[in-house]
Amino acid sequence: MARWRVVCVKRVQVLHPTPHGHTVGVGTGEWPNWADMRWRLDQVMAAMGKGDTFYTQRATDGRVSTVETYICPACGAVQLRSAGCGADEDDLEDLRECVFKD
Repeated sequence: MARWRVVCVKRVQVLHPTPHGHTVGVGTGEWPNWADMRWRLDQVMAAMGKGDTFYTQRATDGRVSTVETYICPACGAVQLRSAGCGADEDDLEDLRECVFKD
């Protein structure tokens, strides 16, 4: 089982039933400004299903939060969030947008 640090997130805007964002992929790596690997949402979920762990780590204080799945309350889609996050705090949501060169 592997442990992966999420350093960026790829999001899309979903319009139905109300406008909101969805994570469609993440980038992982050792350094916050560089993603070594690109993951689609289905690949993250499959890896988690096999026992791999994804986490975020704050640059400011080093706090680590495990990434978990949850059901989007707006549309019912399976999504990702940081475990133990409060209503105003989600380390995954605070990460930069992934920019990959194809």
